[in-house]
Amino acid sequence: GGSANDEVTTSGHMIREDAQAVVLHRVAGNEVPKVACATLTREAWNERFLSGTPSLLPEATARGLDIQGSANLTRRLDGVTVGEVELYYLEPNKVHPIHLHDAPCSVGDGGGHYYVDPGQSEVGESNELWVTVQANENGYAMRAVGIPHIVRAEAQSFVVHAEDGARLACIDLD
Repeated sequence: GGSANDEVTTSGHMIREDAQAVVLHRVAGNEVPKVACATLTREAWNERFLSGTPSLLPEATARGLDIQGSANLTRRLDGVTVGEVELYYLEPNKVHPIHLHDAPCSVGDGGGHYYVDPGQSEVGESNELWVTVQANENGYAMRAVGIPHIVRAEAQSFVVHAEDGARLACIDLD
């Protein structure tokens, strides 16, 4: 009768913020013309919340550190991603660069940097999510930073660095 109804459910995938329509195609031999288009609108969104705790890397052990605490990553409906860390037993009175990496901790201690624009490999806050902290005299630090970007699935861990750039801890975001 010319009508159809279907529902598709996916697991482990979040529709990107730039998804704007569903397009219906008709297969006609080698041709696949578009025959209908439905605009997508959001009525609600469950924010995507990921969290984890630090795993010490060899350099932290060599420096006598026992970094503990937690990190959170929240993808919000308004198009902002917020990274938040609360850490204990960092190197006291030191700056600790912390930013997203593109692999889990089991793969190269977090792999490489996660880039907002993967076409550019500029290291720094302009193309990444950095939650750099200044530890107090007891080695405690807490900070939250938001960026106007919904991070993609390859953002899998936060890496805690020392002032000299050494990787001290990795936090898987599950």
